[in-house]
Amino acid sequence: MRNFYTIKASFLHKEFTASIEKEVLTSLDNRARHLQILEELEDKISEYLKEFQLTDFYEMPFIDVEGKDNGYFLRKLAINKKSGLKGKLELMVKRID
Repeated sequence: MRNFYTIKASFLHKEFTASIEKEVLTSLDNRARHLQILEELEDKISEYLKEFQLTDFYEMPFIDVEGKDNGYFLRKLAINKKSGLKGKLELMVKRID
């Protein structure tokens, strides 16, 4: 089933923050479409990302206050190679009601 979703790709770190957010008509199962937005962000900040070691993605469901599954988060931990400070690269997919 196709619904509108907010898809937000973010990189959060103490020294630098960047994000891309779009509202798109898609299905929750269309991971390839969701990941395109994350790839856009990674392309734009690729030089900066070279300073970080990134872990593999881990997934968390986006559960609303009523307990409904409204999307998901994909996250990578980002560790600065010089300072050791941690940040995260994140993709949030949330259904718009």
